[in-house]
Amino acid sequence: MTILRSYAKAGNRELYWNYLSQLPGADGYGTLALGVVRNDSLPGRVANRYAQDYANTQHESGSRFANAQLSERQWESFGQTLLERDLELRQAWLRRERPDLALNLPGASVMLAHDRAFEQHRLDPNCWTPRVLLQAALEKSGPQKLEQIWTNMLDNGYAGASRIGNTGYETFSQMGMAAGSEYLAKLGTTEAIQMLEGRSAVDPNVIGSNSFYAMYFEKEQKWVNVSASGGHLSMREETNPARIAELDDARA
Repeated sequence: MTILRSYAKAGNRELYWNYLSQLPGADGYGTLALGVVRNDSLPGRVANRYAQDYANTQHESGSRFANAQLSERQWESFGQTLLERDLELRQAWLRRERPDLALNLPGASVMLAHDRAFEQHRLDPNCWTPRVLLQAALEKSGPQKLEQIWTNMLDNGYAGASRIGNTGYETFSQMGMAAGSEYLAKLGTTEAIQMLEGRSAVDPNVIGSNSFYAMYFEKEQKWVNVSASGGHLSMREETNPARIAELDDARA
């Protein structure tokens, strides 16, 4: 923790996250955060672009803050604030004699650090890429589901395929058809396709292969065919009575 404090005091975000990413037993968050700082990974580039785009129209999206277009220097300042909030929570877990959670923050703590940092800079907390999904999971399924989704997001194996696939599935599962579709659209078609093609979750409401499957939305009581192949993402409601009966039977 002494080393992290020294990097934070010096304002060296790259060394801070790089050090975390190299620690034995690290969960991958440091690696993802380093990709944001360096903007040299797909998740990092998506996170940066998503935050900028959301901030540009945040008031229209229901935020209490005015729309914001930050300069690179202002985003750098935000990044430094986030680092400080992150360090505070790691130190808090250490004081509670939980060195394991000081090393690998729970998803709820990571979300809290982002919330505090964004609000300090008059930015909506939903500027953080996964927050909408994590909040939906918390409200619908509870803290355990939030942590499960966060763990899936940190799976960097196979170039992030498992992380992306699980996230895409959980987006629909936790947010529903309309909100889930809107969220995926904001992440961009390319990222959305990658999310869906790597789907690895098993659920009675999801029937089919990785690139084409039917998903049942309980609220709307509808089956929707999802296709994520050939470079395009498409969703189409299933209306064939025979096929619906077949899916209902498989789901039962």
